[in-house]
Formats: sequence, C-alpha cells, structure tokens
Amino acid sequence: MGATTTKMSARYGRLLAIAAAVALGWLAACSEDYDVVPSPAAVEGPPIRVGERVYVLTNQWRDRPSRQHGRKYAVHGNLLTDLWAFDAADARPLWRARLAEERAGQNMGRAILGAQGAVLWVLQVKGLVAVSLADGARLGDAAAIEAANPALKGQMPIEERAFRFDAGGLAFTALDGRRWRVGADLKATPDTPALATPAPGTVAPARIAGGTGGDAFLLRGEPRGERWIGLLDDGQAETLRRDRTLGAFQPADHPRTRLWSGVRPYLRNSYALASLPQSPEFLDAGLLFAGDWSDETPLRVAGPDSVLVLHVDRLGEAGHLRLTRADATSGRALWTTDLPASHIESAMPGATSLAILARRYEDGLRSGPNDVHLINAPQMLAVDLASGRLGVYGMRVKATGPGEIPPSSTIPGSTTPGGSHAP
Repeated sequence: MGATTTKMSARYGRLLAIAAAVALGWLAACSEDYDVVPSPAAVEGPPIRVGERVYVLTNQWRDRPSRQHGRKYAVHGNLLTDLWAFDAADARPLWRARLAEERAGQNMGRAILGAQGAVLWVLQVKGLVAVSLADGARLGDAAAIEAANPALKGQMPIEERAFRFDAGGLAFTALDGRRWRVGADLKATPDTPALATPAPGTVAPARIAGGTGGDAFLLRGEPRGERWIGLLDDGQAETLRRDRTLGAFQPADHPRTRLWSGVRPYLRNSYALASLPQSPEFLDAGLLFAGDWSDETPLRVAGPDSVLVLHVDRLGEAGHLRLTRADATSGRALWTTDLPASHIESAMPGATSLAILARRYEDGLRSGPNDVHLINAPQMLAVDLASGRLGVYGMRVKATGPGEIPPSSTIPGSTTPGGSHAP
C-alpha cells in the first residue's frame, strides 16, 4: 500500500510539474505581448509646475495577461497611484513616489490641488494628503489635520468639489458647512476671501485641455495697445483691413497662415497691416498661450522678442505637432521643434523652458490583423526656449515597483522626422 501510494504521488507530482510548466510557458507567451505594448500611466487631474520641476499624478493598473477564444486581453490587478517629479528643463523623471496601491482601486477622485510652501496638496479617494515637494514623502493626511485641529474632528471632506485652491492657498468646506483654510503646517483657520495676489510659495495647477483638445491653448493674435501681431492668410488680412474685425478663430477653416503685424489706429476705419517679411507659412496654426482665458496673452520669449507658434506637420489624424519660435519683428523662424504629440493637455512656461503635458495616439495590442486598439499615451515634454532642444518622457511604461522609474517609451524624433532643427 505504501509503495503504491508513493508511486501515485510521484505520478501526480510529475503531472503537476508538467501542468505548471505549460501554464508558465503560456503566460510567458501572452505576457510577451504586454511587455512590448505596456499600458500608459493615466494622468489624473492637472499637472503643476513649481519652479524648475513639474509634478504629475498618475494611476496605472498592474495588469496580467489572459486569453479567451484565441484573443488576448488584460485582466486588471492592483491599481497603482504615483506622484512623479520631472525636471522642467529636459522632461527627465527625478523621482516617483507611490501614494497608494489598492486591489480593488478606484481611478477617480484623485487630483493635485496646489502647492503651498514646501507642500504639495494631493486629493486621494480617502481624503487630503500633504506631500513633500522635495522627495514625495507623505507629510500628513486628513487624520493628521483633524488631530491638529480639534474643531475638525470627523469633519474633513473627501470630495473634490469641497476643496478650492486660490491665491491664498488651500481652502475647503467641512462636512458641517464651515469653511476653513489649512496651511503647510496642517493648522486650520477660518476661511477668508481670496487674496488679490498670490501668497509667497503658492502655486496653482496648470490649465488642462480636458475634452476641448489642443485648441484650448491657441490664439489667433495679440493686441498690445495699438500694435497687433497674429496669424492670417491673405483673405483674412483683407477682411481685417476692411471690417476691423474677424469671425471666430477656426484654424481648420484657414489652414495656411503666416505672421502679420501692424498698428491698430482706433480713429480710422482700417487696420494698417503687413505680413512679416521672413515669416514662413504655418499649417493649422495658432499662437501658444497658457490656457488662462482670464489672461489671453500669447507666450512671449525675450532676446529677441518672439512668439511661439504651435502648428502641425500635415493635416489629418496622421499629423503631429510642431513648435516654432518666430521673431516678432521679422517673422523669421529661430527654431522649429517636432513634438511627438497629437495634442497638448497643459502648457507650463518658465524662465528658460516650456514644459508641456501632451498625448499621442499609438497602436496598442493586436488581437487580429485588422483589430488594433489605439492607446492615447501621455507624453511629458520640455522645450528649451533658447535653442528649441526637446526632452521627452513617454509614459506608456510598465507598472513597476514603488520608486522605480522605467525607461521612457518615446525617443525624441522617433515618430516625426527631423527632431529639433534650424530652418
């Protein structure tokens, strides 16, 4: 009996080993495709630029591969919530901090609210979190705020609509309806009206395009007193001279434009306009601004005085964005940089660089010859304003462990020819 049992156990052991080897081989074959086409780290809420750093909050599922009826698909595992810090000069990731890892995670209700002193306020599903701008370390949360402020015991909100970030910093409406402001020291005071000018060390998140696409960051032109500079074709210039006005800004209706400038004499019936002599023609273009519709001012770069023109390399879905710095006097293109992006989500200017959160459509996992799932992959871009040099970090990366920074999924110039060049 004992010998028979031993033989049966050995047989079952061999069968289990064979089954395990087959299963591992099958999983390896499936996961091979997922390694080639990793999922993007989805950006949650707006990014924020604080000095020479850009902070981005992402959610990413740690997927596992599966197969059914010959089709490959991904099964969601844990949800990873990470805070990234990027160098605004070259888009290089400086660190990544894991804020949460949840088995049955919820990828909504998370956003960066603003920066105050050395603290970055981040909203998570379970409430407010204070994070160090230096290294992503957790400095406090809703429980710590309640402990530091007895009047807020059991009254801290968790919904984004209860919070407001303005020139005075972070404010919120407690569950009992009272309004408070909380400082970087976690101490709360009764809410006061917003300050007219930002308090020192207070930075609001960047504007995001949302569903409006990249047009949210484009303007036709800029009036400065009696002077105007903008993008027109010949027909629009004649209309502006004659009627002193133009219709709504629709780049697609006038795809080929160049820079025009002149004096706007308010007491006469026409604009004195002329095309800038060295301006190239731009395709589907606009002057780039930061997306703040309370201050519709295109971004300007000094030395020499220049504007930034966002345009495309070709019309249609295959087109990619280009950015050109053009002299505001002559129109000459000082540099043109091809951006590996289909549209932008945020434009964050600084003294020497422009940081851009962008997206582009990429082929995903193929489950058949005619079945391609497109992925809208985030891209962190940084453009040097003096030279047009481009830094890129593509965020279509593997779901790695806490603190690990995978290689960029995008190489500058790999999808659009030319890279950064002088005309």
